[in-house]
Amino acid sequence: MALPRTRSESIEDTKSEPPLLRVLLVDDAEVVRRHVREALAPIAGVHIIGEAETADRGIDLMAAHAPDVVILDIRLLVGHGIDVLLAKEDLEPEPVVVVMTNYPLPPYRKICLDLGADHFLDKTKEFDRLGEILRDLAAARRLTPARPNFAPFNPRTGTDHP
Repeated sequence: MALPRTRSESIEDTKSEPPLLRVLLVDDAEVVRRHVREALAPIAGVHIIGEAETADRGIDLMAAHAPDVVILDIRLLVGHGIDVLLAKEDLEPEPVVVVMTNYPLPPYRKICLDLGADHFLDKTKEFDRLGEILRDLAAARRLTPARPNFAPFNPRTGTDHP
């Protein structure tokens, strides 16, 4: 069964350049998702391919669209961001995960990083770092030429090697 398209999934179809980074946004707060969309819009080649408010929807979209990057909140409307983080292990290659939370407590940071999150940001103090992280990932993708005999680009390593 095909998943219904979200408003943000149509963004990919309207940009003229091919996406360098396909981003999935999993956060229960519409205002946060809007701010993330606004922050990422000026970054060339970064396309938000879907949005989810719940863990199950985030996992479904992640499996269906194989994003390069997942921007993930810990506390969701239903479920927990940790569930989404665990599900990324089923993808090949695994996406880069940026956890953004209003609960930047050391135990959360440790759990998320131990489970494979690549970045752990405090929404209120480090929101601007999100743009820097995505710009760096997009730049790394631009500098890696496509080679037909190699694996697809791996955003975790910044190369086209697994």
